[in-house]
Amino acid sequence: MSQMRDLPPIAGAIIWARQIERQLTMYMKRVEDVFGKEWELYADGQKLQTESLAFRKKLDTRQVYEAWLHEINRRDMGVSGRLFEIVKLRGSGTGTGGEKAGYMLAVNFDPQVITLFKEVRNLLWLGFQVPHAIGNMAKDAKRVYPHAVSLMETVRTYGQTLHLVEENQVIEMLVAEYRNEAQNMVTRGVSIFF
Repeated sequence: MSQMRDLPPIAGAIIWARQIERQLTMYMKRVEDVFGKEWELYADGQKLQTESLAFRKKLDTRQVYEAWLHEINRRDMGVSGRLFEIVKLRGSGTGTGGEKAGYMLAVNFDPQVITLFKEVRNLLWLGFQVPHAIGNMAKDAKRVYPHAVSLMETVRTYGQTLHLVEENQVIEMLVAEYRNEAQNMVTRGVSIFF
């Protein structure tokens, strides 16, 4: 459900736990309305109260948040480094024995950084205190994200176009100058840093 609403996993889990906790509070209020103010003094009431408190402890979102903080601090996340990277395609040959090794141009942008800025935005909205360093990382990611997505789409289109040209060698000579210009731009972009 949280993916449908574009909620990151940690904030989604916290929202879900809080919704269940509100429902539990509402149900316990209904029990009090039916059995009276001192319903938990009865044997069945004590058992229900104990189970309710145990279940409420399992809904504690602080532990989820603390685990997320620990994981973020453990990782080396950031928006820096080379703009492009060359990645080897899965299932490609090694280049020995006559088969051709496959490589692809890609944008050097960690998708986890996208999740980071969404988590920070939602956790702040939920009232959690996000450390300054993590907040700054999220701001950097948010600033670079639209440009990275645009570059990813451009690189994907570039790869598809190269593939079409390779399949239709009749037009290869017609577009050679444009391909060389594009490759020169990519070569310059490889040395640019975010």
